[in-house]
Amino acid sequence: MLRHKSGVRAVSSLVLLLLLTVLACAPLEDMLANGGPSVEISRPATGARVGVGRTVEIASVSTSDVGIARVELLIDGEVVREAEPPEENLTTFRLVQSWVPEEEGEVRVSVIAYDAEGQASE
Repeated sequence: MLRHKSGVRAVSSLVLLLLLTVLACAPLEDMLANGGPSVEISRPATGARVGVGRTVEIASVSTSDVGIARVELLIDGEVVREAEPPEENLTTFRLVQSWVPEEEGEVRVSVIAYDAEGQASE
């Protein structure tokens, strides 16, 4: 029984040492990140109401450590606008895209950013 406990301690110590070595080599945020760009829509607010034929301005901020390649505005899953940053490897891209609703009803507004490596945001 004593040998078994010391063997378990040795294996546990080795696993802990390997884990600490991995953590020392790669920052924790890099290990936890999904690696793709992120997007935040700041305008319009969720649930906002807009009249038919009135221009809606969708403001968003896209970020990526490797740079933003393009940003798409989707209405109910359909791409209605696409924009590229004014310069390459721009890691933060603030953008306002306009859209005019042509009929009444609820719509889902989405913004998807693609980074320089081709990964899409959620």
